Amino acid sequence: MNDIDKSKEYRKLLIKHRTSFEKRFITLLKTLGINNYVFQKEWIQEGGFYISDFYFPEIKLTIELDGKQHQEEDQKKRDKKKAIWLKSQGISTTRIENSKVRWMSTNDVKKLLVKKGLFKAKKEV
Repeated sequence: MNDIDKSKEYRKLLIKHRTSFEKRFITLLKTLGINNYVFQKEWIQEGGFYISDFYFPEIKLTIELDGKQHQEEDQKKRDKKKAIWLKSQGISTTRIENSKVRWMSTNDVKKLLVKKGLFKAKKEV
């Protein structure tokens, strides 16, 4: 099985078994009317592949939701390598701990995406 096939199979598995935090973040995005993202976006690169939790192509942004495993040294190294590769492709990465996702409101998500350039902030009249 080549890297493309492996990444497609792994992506299907991740989508099928999405976490409660990913489900919550998707609900927050839907509540805001945001549907211009890719969930579990595949990135094929020489020697393997990466998968990002959420990718917003309009602003070249990935959002990664981090569980406890992202505190482990090996995972931190993999996350850093992935972020460096994405940056080399002109894509920025924002990491959010699952513990924060649990308490995020739609307003919190909107503020984040305004800051990243997805929305234009509405001026108060």
